[in-house]
Amino acid sequence: MAADIATECGIPAVHTHCGFIPEDPNDRRYEESVVAMKQIASYCKERGRSFLAKRARRPHTLRRMIEDVGLDNLLVNLDLANLIIYGKGNPIEALEVLGQLVRGIHAKDGVLPTSTRKLGKEVAFGEGRVDFPAVFEQLRRLNYKGPILIEHE
Repeated sequence: MAADIATECGIPAVHTHCGFIPEDPNDRRYEESVVAMKQIASYCKERGRSFLAKRARRPHTLRRMIEDVGLDNLLVNLDLANLIIYGKGNPIEALEVLGQLVRGIHAKDGVLPTSTRKLGKEVAFGEGRVDFPAVFEQLRRLNYKGPILIEHE
């Protein structure tokens, strides 16, 4: 598993997409998702690693999931554009909800979906809906010291 490699290499965290997380906490698949995330985060914790969830879900859904898992090593790798591309929110609001849980940032830009049958799309920096100056100001207010990785598909 990636946590074993991270441990061998002295890498402090494992980042990955976490698959589908139901928005409705009463959906039986939500509880199954909590159990799966807890298993993965526990495995990482046993090895002294953090597990950073990257998922285009509504920020409140991801926060609830993290709270329900209840492990201090389950944190967030926030992809600024994916919130917009998937129509799940905007980065400033996400930072307000997830704040101190954010340990990684994927910096890219995107536009909203223009159809009910397609996602939005990634675009060049400055051509999309991510307000980078406002994001960086919010990160300063949060005293964020983690990485900001430029990601371009």
